[in-house]
Amino acid sequence: MRVKCYWNLNKAKQGEYVFSIVNLADGKVDGYASDIAILNAKFHVGHKARLKIASGEKKSVHAWVTGQRVSFQGLYPRELLARKLEIKSLDELSEATYNPKRDEWFTDVHTGEKLGATSPLVVLKAINKRGAVFYK
Repeated sequence: MRVKCYWNLNKAKQGEYVFSIVNLADGKVDGYASDIAILNAKFHVGHKARLKIASGEKKSVHAWVTGQRVSFQGLYPRELLARKLEIKSLDELSEATYNPKRDEWFTDVHTGEKLGATSPLVVLKAINKRGAVFYK
């Protein structure tokens, strides 16, 4: 299933740390999850909305990841093996970050480099009350 996923700020305010999952076929929210794996992922940032948020206006959904959602079995999506993306732990992936007040785009946590628009694998995971983004 092709999806659009983003960190849900409203749920986080209520103590539920999850990502919203929108089915791209119908545009409706299919559910929420604290762990999501996405193949053939594309990163999106709405730059006009980002500028508004950076200047102090109300936050809105303006950054997300799209792609093919795959099911988890623990941390290891079984579909990865078929695509030769053998991942045994999140330590094998790089971590990305995005902050609309600081960043224009998703960037690597350790190098600060801007990520490309696509990634073969993105894992979204709620860690310590925040949304973490891991990529290959």
